[in-house]
Amino acid sequence: MGYRGSFFDESTQTNWLASRPGVQTTRFEPNYFKHISNPFGDLQLAMGVFAHPNGNVWMSIQNKIFLYEENDRQNPIVKRPEFGDLNGFKAFLSDLNSDDLWMISKKRLTKLNPEGAILIRYTNEQLTELGNAVWFNEQIWIAGYYDIHIFNPQLEQFSLFNQFNNFKKAKSEGFKHLLKIDDNHLWILTNQSLYLCSTEDGIIDEYNASELGKTGRFNQISKAKDGGYWLSSFNGLFYIPKPSFPEERPPRSMNPESGQSRQPDNNFRHFEVKSGLPNNEILSAFEDDYGFVWIPTPHG
Repeated sequence: MGYRGSFFDESTQTNWLASRPGVQTTRFEPNYFKHISNPFGDLQLAMGVFAHPNGNVWMSIQNKIFLYEENDRQNPIVKRPEFGDLNGFKAFLSDLNSDDLWMISKKRLTKLNPEGAILIRYTNEQLTELGNAVWFNEQIWIAGYYDIHIFNPQLEQFSLFNQFNNFKKAKSEGFKHLLKIDDNHLWILTNQSLYLCSTEDGIIDEYNASELGKTGRFNQISKAKDGGYWLSSFNGLFYIPKPSFPEERPPRSMNPESGQSRQPDNNFRHFEVKSGLPNNEILSAFEDDYGFVWIPTPHG
């Protein structure tokens, strides 16, 4: 099957999966599984998918973008909006104050209305090798491989986040994924490490693959229903307990004198083939309201 992108729609508890054969959708209902065919020719390598709160679904298939409208389940509509020289998308975000949405793509940040018409477009030559994007403090934070970009919609300006105590190390590992924890903290995931970051104090906690007892690249982090987090990697799936902050315990960042950090929490868990997974290459993980964790892998 080969899943390459995924999106979990919390409002409908539905998984949208971009795969080599196309786009599938599934949720925890008896036999609920559907494949979305593409009426615009034999384009099957789906790279990304995003479900808008209005029910429409955006799909990236071989650098083309398609809008799937499921107003009528028996006869859904698939459109192909024209975006000029745009080459696919990496991430979508719903606007905070309207039904519009933001599309993050190579060198471009574009605001669209719900029907897919371009409202405004911003160019940034540094937006390359992108990960995901999140809203944080009413600004759009974008994970680029070498930098974390911040866009302020009010000022219409880009800036870079560099409040790291060890920024060079994090930057050398390549930024992949961002996840908001609260108004003051977020997770920053690189290929090799997971950083707990404060907007005021920089990095206040750090975990890396070898410290968790394994090696291999990290892929994505998502929320668990008990307040913890699911960390997917190319060496299985990790459960990370809910973090505590410096006012609650000493930070476990590297000690500048000894170069040592304290041991990981005993509540860390690791799942792999030995635990029952079909393989250890985990692209992402999403926990639904029923307590089931959906785990796309390159093989199904």
